[in-house]
Amino acid sequence: MRKPGLIKANIVVRRMVIMKDYLCSKDYILSAYRKNIDAFVAVGGDSAIPSAILTVKKDWLEAAFDERKKKYGT
Repeated sequence: MRKPGLIKANIVVRRMVIMKDYLCSKDYILSAYRKNIDAFVAVGGDSAIPSAILTVKKDWLEAAFDERKKKYGT
């Protein structure tokens, strides 16, 4: 039988792994869309727009975790 502290520790570790993976995804996302971003900028598009859309922020995932905890308690 698992103890509540162990379950909570597993949740914390998973959350840390999820956060790390999420933050690392920025490098892959931007490189995957680099040609599209360059084409957009080449025709006069503002380079800040795709960067803003395709970026990842720790605060965003923290907000999702907080919302999940508020709704489901974990």
